[in-house]
Amino acid sequence: MTPTAAQVLESAKALSASERAEIAEELVLSMAATDVDDAVRHAALKAAIDVAVHSVDAGEGIRVPADGARDYIRALGREATRIVDTKNA
Repeated sequence: MTPTAAQVLESAKALSASERAEIAEELVLSMAATDVDDAVRHAALKAAIDVAVHSVDAGEGIRVPADGARDYIRALGREATRIVDTKNA
């Protein structure tokens, strides 16, 4: 991770859970751009995951029962698709 990326990540960790989620969402959405190098996409995804892991470690995560994880993830996918479709409309 570059020093700049590390600084951005540290700053993001100080944000509220909802602000971190919004940033993570935007980072993941930016990975769909066709003009972005795969290494950049990977770094953005890793940063988003790191924020999520930190949130869980800090006790700010949500609990999803194991038997409901598939439905929860599918719902997130549908919501992400809706957001992308809205932004691209």
